[in-house]
Amino acid sequence: MKKTHLIYILIIALISISCSSDDDSDETSTNSINPPEWIQGTWLIELDEGIFGPGFRFTQDDFCTINSQQTNCWKGIVELNQGNTIEETIEAEDYIITLNSLNVTSTTFHFRKYSDTEIQVIQSSGLNRIYKKQ
Repeated sequence: MKKTHLIYILIIALISISCSSDDDSDETSTNSINPPEWIQGTWLIELDEGIFGPGFRFTQDDFCTINSQQTNCWKGIVELNQGNTIEETIEAEDYIITLNSLNVTSTTFHFRKYSDTEIQVIQSSGLNRIYKKQ
Protein backbone atom coordinates (compact mmCIF):
# COMPACT_ATOMS: atom_id res chain seq x y z
CA MET A 1 0.00 0.00 0.00
CA LYS A 2 2.80 2.43 0.88
CA LYS A 3 4.54 1.58 -2.41
CA THR A 4 1.45 2.61 -4.39
CA HIS A 5 1.28 5.95 -2.59
CA LEU A 6 4.98 6.49 -3.26
CA ILE A 7 4.49 5.69 -6.95
CA TYR A 8 1.59 8.18 -7.19
CA ILE A 9 3.68 10.87 -5.49
CA LEU A 10 6.57 10.24 -7.88
CA ILE A 11 4.26 10.40 -10.91
CA ILE A 12 2.77 13.70 -9.73
CA ALA A 13 6.24 15.11 -9.07
CA LEU A 14 7.45 14.10 -12.54
CA ILE A 15 4.41 15.61 -14.21
CA SER A 16 4.90 18.86 -12.29
CA ILE A 17 8.56 19.08 -13.26
CA SER A 18 7.97 18.24 -16.92
CA CYS A 19 5.25 20.89 -17.23
CA SER A 20 7.34 23.77 -15.96
CA SER A 21 8.65 26.34 -18.44
CA ASP A 22 11.77 28.49 -18.52
CA ASP A 23 10.38 30.68 -21.31
CA ASP A 24 9.93 34.42 -20.80
CA SER A 25 6.86 34.44 -23.02
CA ASP A 26 3.36 33.32 -22.17
CA GLU A 27 1.53 31.67 -25.06
CA THR A 28 -2.05 30.58 -24.57
CA SER A 29 -5.00 29.42 -26.65
CA THR A 30 -8.33 30.15 -25.00
CA ASN A 31 -11.72 31.67 -25.47
CA SER A 32 -10.75 34.77 -23.50
CA ILE A 33 -8.71 37.87 -24.27
CA ASN A 34 -6.05 38.95 -21.78
CA PRO A 35 -3.97 41.89 -23.03
CA PRO A 36 -0.94 42.76 -20.89
CA GLU A 37 -1.21 45.80 -18.64
CA TRP A 38 1.30 47.87 -20.65
CA ILE A 39 -0.94 47.89 -23.72
CA GLN A 40 -4.29 48.55 -22.05
CA GLY A 41 -5.87 51.81 -23.21
CA THR A 42 -6.81 53.45 -26.51
CA TRP A 43 -4.17 53.82 -29.23
CA LEU A 44 -4.73 55.89 -32.37
CA ILE A 45 -2.59 56.67 -35.39
CA GLU A 46 -1.66 60.35 -35.81
CA LEU A 47 -2.59 61.37 -39.34
CA ASP A 48 -1.48 64.97 -39.02
CA GLU A 49 -0.41 67.22 -36.16
CA GLY A 50 -3.12 66.64 -33.54
CA ILE A 51 -5.43 64.78 -35.95
CA PHE A 52 -5.93 61.12 -35.09
CA GLY A 53 -7.39 58.31 -37.17
CA PRO A 54 -8.11 54.61 -36.71
CA GLY A 55 -6.61 52.53 -33.94
CA PHE A 56 -7.12 49.98 -31.20
CA ARG A 57 -8.53 49.75 -27.69
CA PHE A 58 -7.43 47.21 -25.12
CA THR A 59 -9.10 46.48 -21.78
CA GLN A 60 -8.37 43.77 -19.22
CA ASP A 61 -10.49 41.32 -21.18
CA ASP A 62 -11.14 42.73 -24.64
CA PHE A 63 -9.48 43.87 -27.87
CA CYS A 64 -11.20 46.35 -30.19
CA THR A 65 -10.39 47.78 -33.60
CA ILE A 66 -11.43 51.39 -34.16
CA ASN A 67 -12.10 53.00 -37.52
CA SER A 68 -13.94 56.15 -38.54
CA GLN A 69 -17.27 54.36 -38.81
CA GLN A 70 -17.33 51.93 -35.90
CA THR A 71 -15.56 50.06 -33.13
CA ASN A 72 -15.44 46.24 -33.32
CA CYS A 73 -14.69 44.38 -30.10
CA TRP A 74 -13.68 40.74 -30.17
CA LYS A 75 -14.84 39.61 -26.72
CA GLY A 76 -18.48 39.64 -27.82
CA ILE A 77 -17.67 37.83 -31.06
CA VAL A 78 -15.80 35.08 -29.23
CA GLU A 79 -18.53 34.69 -26.60
CA LEU A 80 -21.25 34.61 -29.27
CA ASN A 81 -19.79 31.63 -31.10
CA GLN A 82 -17.93 28.91 -29.21
CA GLY A 83 -16.08 27.90 -32.39
CA ASN A 84 -13.95 31.05 -32.15
CA THR A 85 -10.65 30.85 -30.28
CA ILE A 86 -7.97 33.29 -29.24
CA GLU A 87 -4.23 32.63 -29.24
CA GLU A 88 -2.01 35.09 -27.40
CA THR A 89 1.72 35.47 -26.99
CA ILE A 90 2.62 37.93 -24.25
CA GLU A 91 6.18 39.13 -23.75
CA ALA A 92 7.77 42.11 -22.02
CA GLU A 93 7.47 44.32 -25.13
CA ASP A 94 5.42 42.26 -27.58
CA TYR A 95 1.77 41.23 -27.67
CA ILE A 96 0.60 38.94 -30.45
CA ILE A 97 -3.07 38.03 -30.69
CA THR A 98 -4.56 35.64 -33.24
CA LEU A 99 -8.32 35.54 -33.65
CA ASN A 100 -9.48 32.21 -35.09
CA SER A 101 -12.99 32.28 -36.49
CA LEU A 102 -14.58 28.82 -36.50
CA ASN A 103 -11.13 27.34 -37.27
CA VAL A 104 -11.55 28.55 -40.87
CA THR A 105 -9.98 32.00 -40.94
CA SER A 106 -7.55 33.70 -38.63
CA THR A 107 -6.38 37.25 -38.15
CA THR A 108 -3.12 38.01 -36.35
CA PHE A 109 -2.09 41.34 -34.84
CA HIS A 110 1.45 41.91 -33.57
CA PHE A 111 2.00 44.90 -31.28
CA ARG A 112 5.37 46.05 -29.94
CA LYS A 113 5.89 48.52 -27.12
CA TYR A 114 7.76 51.43 -28.67
CA SER A 115 7.61 53.66 -25.57
CA ASP A 116 5.20 54.22 -22.68
CA THR A 117 3.02 56.34 -24.98
CA GLU A 118 3.57 54.61 -28.35
CA ILE A 119 3.11 51.14 -29.78
CA GLN A 120 4.12 49.83 -33.15
CA VAL A 121 2.02 47.46 -35.23
CA ILE A 122 4.37 44.93 -36.82
CA GLN A 123 3.20 43.83 -40.28
CA SER A 124 4.65 41.32 -42.72
CA SER A 125 4.62 44.04 -45.40
CA GLY A 126 7.20 45.98 -43.38
CA LEU A 127 4.84 48.94 -42.97
CA ASN A 128 5.10 49.20 -39.18
CA ARG A 129 2.97 52.13 -38.07
CA ILE A 130 3.20 53.93 -34.73
CA TYR A 131 0.06 54.45 -32.63
CA LYS A 132 -0.14 56.96 -29.78
CA LYS A 133 -1.82 56.39 -26.45
CA GLN A 134 -4.80 58.68 -25.88
